[in-house]
Amino acid sequence: SIWLDTNNNGQQDNSEVGVPGITIQLFTSTNILVAETKTDNLGTYNFNNIAAGSYYVRLIPRSGYSLTAQD
Repeated sequence: SIWLDTNNNGQQDNSEVGVPGITIQLFTSTNILVAETKTDNLGTYNFNNIAAGSYYVRLIPRSGYSLTAQD
């Protein structure tokens, strides 16, 4: 889930809602883009029909926002 961490504690608190419309890209371990999706109204996302393997995701924040690591 992607959310706006208003208190910067790295945890999604009850008052912190998901952020819709964030672009999420899925890459293979060799840096090949496999799929792209956007977060839904709750800030969640998933990738369907992906073969087993090693992957990583890249989030593209909206203008004026930055990414922080989850606690």
